[in-house]
This record gives sequence, C-alpha cells and structure tokens, in this order.
Amino acid sequence: MRAHPALLAFVFLLPFAATAQAPSQSPPPPTEEQIKAAAALPFRNTSLPIDQRVNDLVGRLTLEEEVSQLIDRAAPIPRLDIPAYNWWNEGLHGIARSGFATMFPQAIGNAATWDAPLVHSIGEVVSIEARAKYNDAIAHNNHDRYFGLTIWSPNINIFRDPRWGRGQETYGEDPFLTSRLGTAFVEGIQGDDPKYFRAIATPSTTPYTAVPSQHATKPTSTPPRTISGTPISLPSALPSSMATPTPSCVPTMP
Repeated sequence: MRAHPALLAFVFLLPFAATAQAPSQSPPPPTEEQIKAAAALPFRNTSLPIDQRVNDLVGRLTLEEEVSQLIDRAAPIPRLDIPAYNWWNEGLHGIARSGFATMFPQAIGNAATWDAPLVHSIGEVVSIEARAKYNDAIAHNNHDRYFGLTIWSPNINIFRDPRWGRGQETYGEDPFLTSRLGTAFVEGIQGDDPKYFRAIATPSTTPYTAVPSQHATKPTSTPPRTISGTPISLPSALPSSMATPTPSCVPTMP
C-alpha cells in the first residue's frame, strides 16, 4: 500500500515545524517619560548638523543595542524612543509588495528603451508611492518589511550569463548603459531636495555574476579561483564598472 504524497510531505515537514523558533518578543513601547526625554536630546534636534546628531545618537547606544541594528529587522530602542525599522524594501519596478501600486516592466525591459529620463521618472513614481505607503504605515504603527524607505534597488549587476537566473532584474550586459540607467533610477528614487531624500536607493551587486567560472556560484566565502590558468581573486575579476560604482549611483545620507 502506497502512502499518499500529501501525507509523506506532512511527515517530512513536521520536524521542521516543531523545531521552528517562536517569534522574538518586542520590548514594551516607550513610556511618556522616555518619549519626552528623548525629544530633548541633540540627535532629535533637526537644526544641528547631521554628523553631530549621528555621533550623539551612536554614543548613547549600548553594545547590545548597536548589534540589534545590524540586521534587516532593526529592533526598537524604547528608552530613546527609536522605533523598529525593517531595511528590506523592494522597488525595482514598483513598490507593490506592500499592496496596490503602479507596476512597471522589469528592469531588463526598461533597459531596452535606452531611455535614461524615462527610468528616472520610474524611480520618481516608485519613491513617491513608497513615501506615501511609509507615511500611512507609521500612522498605523506598522514597521513591517516592505513599508520602509530604504529601497533595495537598482540591481546593477552586469548580465553576463543567462544561467545566473536573475538577469531580468538587471539593465543588461552593457556596463555603460547600466551605469547611466542605474544613476537615473537612483536620482529618481532619492529626489532633488537639498536636505531630505524622498527615499534611499541601495544599488546592489553580487560579485559572482561577473566571474566567468562555474565554480564561483556564491557571493560570499568564494576563494581565489583559476580561470584560463591564471590565479585571480574576486575583486580583480570584476569589471571596473562594478568594482568602482559610478559615484552618483551610490547614495549618501544627508
């Protein structure tokens, strides 16, 4: 008698479900006293230079609190009235992972237009909708993934081999075109306000996509390889357009 496939799947997955960790408990929200005290601290004073505000804030964090900020799900710090924040937010061709939004063609399709001003306009729409969704999320105390302002886009990998499998996220195989469209998208996302960004673009690359070797299949922990008999390391294998990104394509915090 053969077991039903669904039963086999259930039996296989049951141990994983049983050993899954329970979600971590969030700390209690800040008290009225903590909110009032934090509001008077220098890092909350928008008239001060940004460097001074950053130094003041970081200097107040404990080691444990600093570590808690090093992952995409940054923990809240109630004593300083700092809410939780999730750095993982998608917006490569629309912000729709957080609900209804304007959707554009995938990046490879946008690249086929060879139209940098058009890509700039797409970035503007994405970030305007991201800002609107963020404002609504904050009003409802929602700090979940996909409702933040750090957009994990554009993907400026050079699409060298279709076997990679994610080439549709890129602007194609031409480094010059990628640099122009990547710059346009970043500037569209971030806006032109002299003090505040509308959202933050985070151009991404994964070095293994630039290395013509079947062995270099992971972006991390990849040792030096030999290609055509010549020992190389990953940095030396990167084209100049990836090893040194276009300065205007790299966001700088205000």
